Amino acid sequence: MSKVVELSRVVKVYGKGELAVKALKGVDLEVSEGEFLCIMGPSGSGKTTLLNIIAALDKPTSGEVKVCGLNLAKLSEEKLARFRLRNIGIVFQFHNLLPDLTALDNVALPAIIATGDIKESRKRALELLEWLGLSSGAQHKPFQLSGGERQRVAVARAIVNKPRLLLCDEPTGSLDYESKLRVLELLKRINVEKKTAVIVVTHDELVAKYSTRVLRLVDGRILESI
Repeated sequence: MSKVVELSRVVKVYGKGELAVKALKGVDLEVSEGEFLCIMGPSGSGKTTLLNIIAALDKPTSGEVKVCGLNLAKLSEEKLARFRLRNIGIVFQFHNLLPDLTALDNVALPAIIATGDIKESRKRALELLEWLGLSSGAQHKPFQLSGGERQRVAVARAIVNKPRLLLCDEPTGSLDYESKLRVLELLKRINVEKKTAVIVVTHDELVAKYSTRVLRLVDGRILESI
């Protein structure tokens, strides 16, 4: 299987001098196509920092980051933005849906930005919502949806451009138990049926049951692999 993520000796330092905080301390990580990786650890362990670096939302202080075979350090900000749009889907703890848009248009928006084709993008978004069992809420705005439904719409938005990599930052953190199960089953379905590599950073032990591999990140270092 091809490698979707390759990190080598990644260090991330915030601040300078006596105020410097080392968030990541030489992380090595490889994630293969079709893998479902769960990264667990306490608050402040560096999980979100690691995810942001993989997502090209932040840059390492040192070390090498390759995603989908490309060395991210060699891409300009404009090229990074295009790369993210087409190759990486991101799901946050709080869905971050645009409140004035319907579920359909929230999902279609990344495809519209990527292609400029509104009609085809909305068609693709509707097909995706149908595939996920969300077509009945396609014309609803976020406030008309439950918390679990909003998060599932956010997942649909993240995969509308058929990314090779789906990154999730505490995707079940604000959900009740039943909604957690539905979101995790959805992520697993995407992983298996779409062959999308999925990385979830979380405190939630339930996520581990759906993953193919679990890593523990403590104090900026990967200490354990299960």
